[in-house]
Amino acid sequence: MYLIWAEYLSDATPLRKVVEDSVVELLKYINIAVGDDVVASLRRVRDISSGLGAEVMDAILRNIEVGRSEGRPVCQDTGLVVVKVVIGDEFPLKLGELRSSIIKGITRATEEVPLRPNAIDSITGMNTGSNVGEKAPWIVVEPTEGDVLELGIMVKGGGSEAACRALAVPPVRGLRAAANLVVDVIAEYSFNTCPPLFVGVGLGGTVATAAEIAYEALFRPVGVRHWSREIAEFEEYLLELLNKLDVGPGGLGGGPTVIDVHIETAAHHPASMGVAVAVNCWALRRGKVRIYPDGTTEFFKYSLGGGVWIRW
Repeated sequence: MYLIWAEYLSDATPLRKVVEDSVVELLKYINIAVGDDVVASLRRVRDISSGLGAEVMDAILRNIEVGRSEGRPVCQDTGLVVVKVVIGDEFPLKLGELRSSIIKGITRATEEVPLRPNAIDSITGMNTGSNVGEKAPWIVVEPTEGDVLELGIMVKGGGSEAACRALAVPPVRGLRAAANLVVDVIAEYSFNTCPPLFVGVGLGGTVATAAEIAYEALFRPVGVRHWSREIAEFEEYLLELLNKLDVGPGGLGGGPTVIDVHIETAAHHPASMGVAVAVNCWALRRGKVRIYPDGTTEFFKYSLGGGVWIRW
C-alpha cells in the first residue's frame, strides 16, 4: 500500500513524529494516487473528448493507472511543496517543533517516495539536493480555536506554476479584471501547462492575499461551488468562457481546456483589490490530514463533488 495511517499510536510515539510521518505519507499519496475527484473528472473529460484530445486523455489515464499499480509518481516533476497549516490554540505542539517536523517529513519523502529534488537556491542557482531550502517549503499558518492540527499539502510543478499571475486593480474593476486576467493567462500559457487544467482564482485583499487564496481554492474538491451564489455563478461563467478557447487536452483540441474553476475571496482596501490566478495541470496533487492530540490521524478522501474525513 502507498498510504498507511496508524489510527492509534503508542504513548512512546512523539507527536512530532506523527506529524513527520503524516507529511511523508501524504506526499506519497498525492504524488502516486492523485485524488479520486481528479481521476473521476479526468474520466469525464475523456468521455467527451475526440480525436487527438481523446488520445491525450487515454495516455493520462493510463499513466495514472501505471503509477498506482507500480507505486510511482504520476509525473517526473514532483513539484515544490506548499503547506497550509490550520492549528488549534490547544494543540500540544509548538510552531517551531511543527515546522521542524514538516521539514523532516519533506526531506524523508524526497528519498522514500522518491520525489525529484526541486529546491534551487535563488542566489547561487544550485540545487539544494532536496525539496527544502530558504523559505521552502512555503508554510502558511492559520491559527484557530480547538486542539486539532490540519495540514494541507500541495505540490506545484514548474510548468503550470510558470503561468500563475497576480496584480492589484481598482475594486470597481474586480470581477471584470479577474475574468480578463484568467482568460489572458489561459489563452497565452495553457498550451505549455499540460491541459486539461484546474484554475484557482483569488479575489480581494492585497496581491499577497490574492495569491495565497488562489492556491487555497485549489484544495476544494472538484465540482464543489463557492458558498456565495454570485461567486458560484462567476465560477461557472469563467469555466464556460475558458473552454471556448478550444485549447483542449495537451493543447491539441478535441475536448475541454479547463476542468474546473474555483474562486476564494477576501476583504480588500477601498482603493485596491488583489487578483490572482493559480494554474494547475491535470495532475492536481493536493491533500489534507488532521492530527489529534492523542496521535490519531484522519485523511481527507476527495470525491467528485465532495469528500469525507477517514480515520486510518
